Amino acid sequence: SRGRQYGFLASWENDIKKVGLLREASRKIMNVDYKWSASKMNKYLKCSLSALPETLLGIREKQEYEESITNASKGTLAHEALKAAVKVLAEIRQEGILPRLEAAARAKAAAEEAMSYGKSFKYADTSENVWALMVEGVREIVMRFIDEEAEYLWDKDKGGLFKPAHFELMLPTGEGPQELAIGDRSIRFTAKIDRVDLIQEGASQRCVVYDYKTGEPPKPKEDCQVAFYSIACSQALGVDPVASIYLSIKPVEASKKNG
Repeated sequence: SRGRQYGFLASWENDIKKVGLLREASRKIMNVDYKWSASKMNKYLKCSLSALPETLLGIREKQEYEESITNASKGTLAHEALKAAVKVLAEIRQEGILPRLEAAARAKAAAEEAMSYGKSFKYADTSENVWALMVEGVREIVMRFIDEEAEYLWDKDKGGLFKPAHFELMLPTGEGPQELAIGDRSIRFTAKIDRVDLIQEGASQRCVVYDYKTGEPPKPKEDCQVAFYSIACSQALGVDPVASIYLSIKPVEASKKNG
């Protein structure tokens, strides 16, 4: 019929219509009430259109259940074990009554308890037997990390002046700002930060923001997560971030705290 497009032109016209619909949908979703997280912002910055269905609308493909060790489960296991261990180290370091090796031993016991199926079943997506296999694969990494962390906290020359203060910190808090100022815009936000270390300097506090990675840490130029967390800490907590770090806990040679 007259006016009808064929082949490439028809496909191109349909694509333009789809893009327009997606853009219109994104405008309706990302209004002043939309809450941004670091992961949502990362996906949107990489490709705004592909981020819309899953990241912004929450539409996901139906997953078939299969009893296996997933990266998500392994990451959660390591995070929970490290949170329990570092809390113990921080408390003992604050009290200043135990030597490093004894503190590390207590932290390892706390990590073992956190990795037990009895403590983990709420987020475990496998049977107890499969979970035990996963723990065996993670235990060595966690225990080595605890030794390194104890050495770091007990040695002031390596940065032990900064003390672990917050674990899996949820922002915003009920009392602090509910929005972040980024450039000339204000956005509502949500953040779950693995760890924040603090040091008091006069009337102000400085912080180091950590994000644990069980896989390969992303390149800072291609990822805004820790930068997003630093902004959140600065504005929501009123502290001065001096470093934001991806802390690798994958099974390689002894991990280092590198900014």
